[in-house]
Amino acid sequence: MLKDTIIVDIDGCLNHYPDPLKMWAEVFLNLDQAESRQAIEKKNDFELLKKTYRQSNILKYLLPKGGAKEVLGDFKKNGYFITLLTLRNPNKNPQIKTITENWLHKYNIPYDSIVYTKDKNAYIKKNESKVIMVVEDESEPLNSFKKLKTEVIVFKNDLNKNIQQPHFHTVSSWKEISSLSKHFMVKRNYE
Repeated sequence: MLKDTIIVDIDGCLNHYPDPLKMWAEVFLNLDQAESRQAIEKKNDFELLKKTYRQSNILKYLLPKGGAKEVLGDFKKNGYFITLLTLRNPNKNPQIKTITENWLHKYNIPYDSIVYTKDKNAYIKKNESKVIMVVEDESEPLNSFKKLKTEVIVFKNDLNKNIQQPHFHTVSSWKEISSLSKHFMVKRNYE
């Protein structure tokens, strides 16, 4: 990583996860909306649900969030390196790299590299001196980011609404990310 980098999670930041997972819970487990949320919140149920969801390859049918392509394109035009950092596991689903890269290509999502990892925090810490900001939505990685000095943009969803830190900034859209990022980039230039 040689240039200033923006790290972006795929599921929940570039696409509409976890909403499809909640719908999957309703269909797969024959649950109503409230019950599907409870199933997702129970660790064992969630792991089974997530496993079947990912093995279904439904990820290739998810639509990108509005504005993601344009904002990432602006970042690249301004010389930033875009790393997509994902917990998608090629060891659990050998097709996931192909599915992911085909999806990104299909929707012309700009990026420079994709990192598949089990530990997002370790990757970011190792490269933190070059990281301007991280865009994330999943609770588990967010909890591990508390000690990072990097600015973290949290894509708001039902599963992360209680996570707060001084350097965490909650957003609902890529338009908000674009506005916030300008502040981080100016701040970075003065450091």
